Amino acid sequence: MDSHRQLVFGLKSNLPGEAQTVPRAELFALVILLQQVEPGSELVYYTDHKNLAKYYPLGKQYCIKSLNLSLIHI
Repeated sequence: MDSHRQLVFGLKSNLPGEAQTVPRAELFALVILLQQVEPGSELVYYTDHKNLAKYYPLGKQYCIKSLNLSLIHI
């Protein structure tokens, strides 16, 4: 959303893979968003998914044991 609270970007997609879980969908949404932005862009991402909010900002070393790691390589 922009400073006037107008939607700037939206997307809907099927979730890849056989596992169809909410945590996987939350991570997939972030992956898709990151694929769309220009390098160096400033982003604010809101999520209510506790593990995504807690571990993703800590970096790769904290995320490599995720069951949904395969999404990172899409």
